Amino acid sequence: MLSRKDYVKLAAALDSAVVSGAEIQSTGLIISKLIEVFREDNPRFDSARFIKACGFDTVSVRIQD
Repeated sequence: MLSRKDYVKLAAALDSAVVSGAEIQSTGLIISKLIEVFREDNPRFDSARFIKACGFDTVSVRIQD
């Protein structure tokens, strides 16, 4: 299981990696796929909080419920 510290580090890395429009779209897809993995690892994973920490808003990232 990942720790909160791990989630924070991943979010910071994704936030700092985005520069252009194409990268925003790709990063949004990566974030949504990571959320799927994190939810399997931790059912209480807070997707909205992670998305915000990545520098995105919940509208721009497609989340599978």
